[in-house]
Amino acid sequence: MEGVGYASVKNDAVCSSDGDVTPIRPGDLRMKNFVLRFIKDEDGQDLIEYALLAALIALAAITAMQALGGAINQKFSDVSTSLGSGS
Repeated sequence: MEGVGYASVKNDAVCSSDGDVTPIRPGDLRMKNFVLRFIKDEDGQDLIEYALLAALIALAAITAMQALGGAINQKFSDVSTSLGSGS
């Protein structure tokens, strides 16, 4: 496959598939360190876990309220019918 290559990083140099070795510049190391810190950072994961937990609780509450709401509505209808027929 002509024109398609790959690169690997070894000993602070980039080695391409055609054998060229290019030294890594200081700016490249800053970017590498930034990416590594971003990958290792776990602060955002806690926030996502709490958001997922809150969404799950909200979903369970909505489901329970819908089921309970139907039962309560039926009770009020029964009471209303009972009061209407007793007058």
